[in-house]
Amino acid sequence: MRLQPWDVAAGALLCTETGAVLTRMDGAPFDVRRAGSLLVGTPTAHAEVLGHLRAVGA
Repeated sequence: MRLQPWDVAAGALLCTETGAVLTRMDGAPFDVRRAGSLLVGTPTAHAEVLGHLRAVGA
């Protein structure tokens, strides 16, 4: 749940280069310098899961 930049930097680059969407769990933009949890997926899957997370958090 509390990833550090060195835990995700290389993987984040691979994800974005292959077309995956990478954000924070709340949909905020990903910033490798900020620790925290991530949500990664194809554009369709990412949008669907983020919608579910927002509905649960609302």
